[in-house]
Amino acid sequence: MSELASLPRPLAPFMAFGRALRASGFAVAPEQLNTFIAAVGLLGPKSLRDVRRAAHATLGPAPERCEEFDALFDEVFLGHVLT
Repeated sequence: MSELASLPRPLAPFMAFGRALRASGFAVAPEQLNTFIAAVGLLGPKSLRDVRRAAHATLGPAPERCEEFDALFDEVFLGHVLT
């Protein structure tokens, strides 16, 4: 059984996002991912835009990598395929 399969279903995309970021060379510590998840929980987001803002605020991509960060976000949370 994969690690993602054993998680509560709502957490799976957050963990997948962390893995995608790390695979693309973003330095994301487990504590940062925990903070991201907690921030989303506290915000009670009304849209995916709120989730994206929490990701930027807690995971802090470098300005020159924001486009790549957002593309990974879209891939994981919206199912968009990167080309």
